[in-house]
Amino acid sequence: MAASGPNAASAWYTVYYNPTNSQYSVTAGRDNIAGVATAEWADERFTTGWARFNLVGNSVYGDDVQAMGAGYLEGYLSADLIWASWLRISSNFLFNCLRFAF
Repeated sequence: MAASGPNAASAWYTVYYNPTNSQYSVTAGRDNIAGVATAEWADERFTTGWARFNLVGNSVYGDDVQAMGAGYLEGYLSADLIWASWLRISSNFLFNCLRFAF
């Protein structure tokens, strides 16, 4: 997954598409030639309150492959943030339910 935390620097990631099995994969680094899309990711939550995600598609691939690749890459890079949000929200909900149940 992407680096995170108060000292995380930005990093580039590339998503690739394998037409043989219709699978996407992500690697660290920037490959503008063979990759479907590349993205710069920086977890700046401790300075700006946001994570930064800048994506560049590769016009060699069709719009549908680029769109799926972009979504796959965004999900891959933000999965930890999504999971942390889910845990925070669900624990608050559970706490409030239990607090009023007794």
